[in-house]
Amino acid sequence: MKPPLLHWLAGLSLRVAGVSLWTLRLPVLVAAAYAVCILFAWVQRSRSAGAAWVAVLLLVSDPLWHVLSRICYTDILAAAAIATAFAVIQREPRLGSGTAAIAFGAALAAGVMAKSVAGLLPLLALGPYWLLSSPELRPSMTRVAQAVATMVVLAAPWHVYQLAVHRQWFWMDYVRVQLLGFGVHPAEQHAAAGPVYFYARGLWLTDPVLCVLAVAALPGFVAAVRARRPDALLLLSWIAVAACSLVAFRYRNLPYLLCLVAPLCVLAASFMPLRRAGPVIVLLAGIFIIRAAFPSRPWGLPFGAAQQPSAEALREYSDRNRANELIVVDPDDDFYSATLPLARVRYCFVDPGHLAEREAPHYAWLGIIVTPEQFADPARWNPVFRSRLREWGLDSIEPVGTAILADSDPAVVAMIRDHPDSDFFLPARFQHSAQARFQARQIVPAESGRFFLLAQGRPGVIYHRPAWVLPRNW
Repeated sequence: MKPPLLHWLAGLSLRVAGVSLWTLRLPVLVAAAYAVCILFAWVQRSRSAGAAWVAVLLLVSDPLWHVLSRICYTDILAAAAIATAFAVIQREPRLGSGTAAIAFGAALAAGVMAKSVAGLLPLLALGPYWLLSSPELRPSMTRVAQAVATMVVLAAPWHVYQLAVHRQWFWMDYVRVQLLGFGVHPAEQHAAAGPVYFYARGLWLTDPVLCVLAVAALPGFVAAVRARRPDALLLLSWIAVAACSLVAFRYRNLPYLLCLVAPLCVLAASFMPLRRAGPVIVLLAGIFIIRAAFPSRPWGLPFGAAQQPSAEALREYSDRNRANELIVVDPDDDFYSATLPLARVRYCFVDPGHLAEREAPHYAWLGIIVTPEQFADPARWNPVFRSRLREWGLDSIEPVGTAILADSDPAVVAMIRDHPDSDFFLPARFQHSAQARFQARQIVPAESGRFFLLAQGRPGVIYHRPAWVLPRNW
């Protein structure tokens, strides 16, 4: 369970402008463009219009910003909200007017509704900023309280509703898994390196230009901090709190770097050692072209349409209108198949360490995650899971068996044997077993290197596809 701002905006866009990938992704793209404008205004106020264009070119040519701006993803919304909150403080350091306080609180609420506690970074940054800045430039406690009240009024209703109506789901998914689980005790790290090395290396590999220009701007930035310039102190607080949050949140994920990209662009542009921005603008425009010419490099900018490896194969399977359920083993489609009009889709993961169960134990208790043995014995387990789901406010067994956790490949082969009426979408490593043991089933190779193992037709069973049709490139 995540805050719903992205879902609300994407749903509204689809409702107003029609169903397409463009309209689905439009809110995030607009938020990214809005954040670029925020940074332009910041740097223009603190230095010059030329320096502001440097900040713009740095931001739009950052690979993380570029990629995440073009997909339906929460991080850009949060980054735009955070940038807005800091821009309000830069414009009115004391939050002198009620309008400024309300705008700051609204930005905090947008950040929280986009990405939970990450939206509170500007509020946390007020602490070091208040300590470092002179008394006449500190936000008053009254205005800060007004901003917090605004945030609570805007963000609390959804949280209170979820806590009241879906108490177990909210506590387990939103608090235990998302915050305490991944934030404090992640079940597994995909990167063995510590957080400082992981994020520093990731930033250098994806955007060495930003790293070099930010380091070059450090002398001017340090001098401005020592002179207690309000914009430098605010920027220092922004960078410090963002960096500390990356270290404090135990789960490491490269897109989290996005919270540092925007302030580093402001740092590099506002305090670059050159008096004239023209040469830097020309240089950055040339680097942008070079990056676009090498889209596959970590520092490159991909502009072409990207597809999941198995998307075309899954669309072709969907066009068969089969009434059988499809079980996708070790999926590589990021659950793309869940958006297709299939009769039923399940996901099977070969997970010897039971990682998924350790990350979300309540899914196993409720039967959303099952073992192959439980999946093979619905008469015994479905009543148990129905009772547990009913306790959580869901009187249905539809979620049961959404995911199946197998200990090994032989367990998957046994599951295929035990479910002769199910279709399977399998990695290539299962093809030998399929050819040797399931000759009565049809093997359909897929271009992605995987293959379908289709059950024999079910006489008299017809699958009636939904009336809605997704765009072909969905």
